[in-house]
Formats: sequence, C-alpha cells, structure tokens
Amino acid sequence: MNAQEAKSKRMESSFTELLRPFRISHSIRNSKPFRRVTLLSFFLSIVILVLFAPLATAQFPEQGQIWKSYNISAYTQGVTNTSRPEQAILDAILRQTGHNVWCGETPGMLIVKPDVVRVYHTPEIQEQVEAIVNQYIFSGNRTITWQFRVMTVNSPAWRAQTASFMRAAETQSPGSSAWILNASDVPNLIRIFQERYGLQQVNSPVATVHNGQPITVNLTHPRQYVRGVYPDPNGGGFRTATGLVESGCKLEFTPLVTGDDRIVDALVQVHIDNLERVYDVNFPTPSGRSGSFKIQTPRIDQFRFQERFMWAADRALLISVGITPSPIPERNNVPGLSALGGDRVETLILIVRQQ
Repeated sequence: MNAQEAKSKRMESSFTELLRPFRISHSIRNSKPFRRVTLLSFFLSIVILVLFAPLATAQFPEQGQIWKSYNISAYTQGVTNTSRPEQAILDAILRQTGHNVWCGETPGMLIVKPDVVRVYHTPEIQEQVEAIVNQYIFSGNRTITWQFRVMTVNSPAWRAQTASFMRAAETQSPGSSAWILNASDVPNLIRIFQERYGLQQVNSPVATVHNGQPITVNLTHPRQYVRGVYPDPNGGGFRTATGLVESGCKLEFTPLVTGDDRIVDALVQVHIDNLERVYDVNFPTPSGRSGSFKIQTPRIDQFRFQERFMWAADRALLISVGITPSPIPERNNVPGLSALGGDRVETLILIVRQQ
C-alpha cells in the first residue's frame, strides 16, 4: 500500500468515526427531518476533514531532541533564604543558552522544579544545560560574605594613577570599564579617590548570601511629587494625588564561586533612577470653581547596566558603569561635578569577598 492509499484509508476511517453517532434505526433514518440533519452533518464532516486533516498528520520537526533530567536537590535543599532557590538555576540556563533556544525553530522544553531540571532538546543544548547545573551542584550552597562599595568620582583621570596595580577586564556595555586588583590595594585606591577626585560613597554594605543566589543592595529612597487632581470619592470637591519615584541606586549581584574557591562567576546589574527636578503647573480648579491646584511633572533620568564577570576569588573587582546620573541625588551640588557636565558623575562599583 503506497502513501496515497494509506492516507485515503485514514480519511475514510476518520469519516466513518464521524458518522458513527448517526447510525440510528431504519424508521428514523427514513424520516424527512432526519434526512435533512444527516445531509447537513455530512457536509459539515467533509468541511472538518478538509480543514483539519493536515493538522492531524502534522508533526514537530525532529532534529535529534532527547529528554534528560538533572537532579538539583543537592543544591536547592540547603538554600534557606528563599522559597524558590531553583529560580537562580533557571535564570542562569536562560541567560547562558539564550531565550531564543527555547522558542525558536527547533522545538524544545525546559522544566525547572525544586528538585529536578527536565530538558527536551538537542544533545548540544543538553551539554550546555548539564554544565550549568553542574556548576551549581559542585560549587555548593554555602554562604559567602561580600562587601560592596557604590562610589562616585568627578573625573576619569584617576586611571593614570592606578594603572600600576590594576589589570583591565573585558566589558561589553558601551562606556563601561572594569579592573581586577589585589584586595590589599583597595585602601590605596580609596585614598587616591578621596584626595584628588571628589570621592562620594553612597554606601559600603556587607552582606552574606548563599552561593549562586542573587542579592539586592537597595540604596534608593522615595521622592514624592503631586501628580494630578481627581474628584474626591467621598464627595464635596477634589483632591490631589501624589506619586513616588524611587531615586538612587539599586545593585543586584548574583555570584557563583567554584567549589575550589578559585573563581567567581557573577552577574552584576545596576539600576540608577534620579528625579532631577519637577516642573510645577498651576492647574485650575475643575468645574469652574475659584482657585487652583499645583501639580508637578517629574523629570527622571535613568541608567541601566548588566554584565557578567569572572575573576579570581581572592581579588577585588572594580567596575566603572560609565558617566551616569548621580546615584546620590541629595548630593548633586558636590564641587567639581561640572567637569563631567552638570550633575553627571562616574559611578564605580567595588566588590570584595570577605574572608
């Protein structure tokens, strides 16, 4: 039997199944109402077969995909500071393999549960996922302490004075730079910033985090403005409504230190939101009443940075995210900032592992 005959036989079988509910007694079949219903059903069946037969025989393109499962319970069961420790592994897989791998031309599936990662994809992608999972399993879920310094300087000229004890690291984001230095050279670096480059420190928090899990250093504070005038729901007039802008710097750090304590593999994200000023508008009282309301339109300057870095765990990482809005909004009038243009500063992030 050739392919065409096989297809015809399948269609005939499908048609027979469609008509099975209409196998009724001889007396009912001969009635005029039944013949009309049967004729209508026949034509509907033909339409259904023509429209949906191609879908019934369609198959996903096979490109060597296989199912594999990876047990991650050895890592996730020891993480106690979050209800979903497996989320860090999911984020790492999507980030390192690329989101298009899971929704492109090659069908794939990624399922991450608290104790297992299940993957349906090609052997090449399986190898990548296995390597990522093994990074977490072999690195362990122990806690590690880090110190963060979020700083600003008023000139990039400091590079000339520090070149002797810092080694450049590669970055991809436009305007950014990074360096690796010995932890023992950090005090000298800070001294140079203080003496000649108008150092301002947003904060220097120390935080302990489970290896491989993200931590957020939130150095923002709310700034309020009047955003509009609305009818009072209780009646009797109108009221002003306020809005909030979280102004300042937010640092998100996701570090994974290898099991032998030699290498740090970390994702660094920096969000800066600066409410530069508000524009006041005298808004007339609605409904023609006398008087007015003052409403405000904020001017918000935003900056976003994201990079992945690898460096020796016994060294420090210094990142210049570039010339940015000040992450210290209340200190915009620091002398010397005009050298970089208005309230622009060079924002620096210093990350050191605490032994």
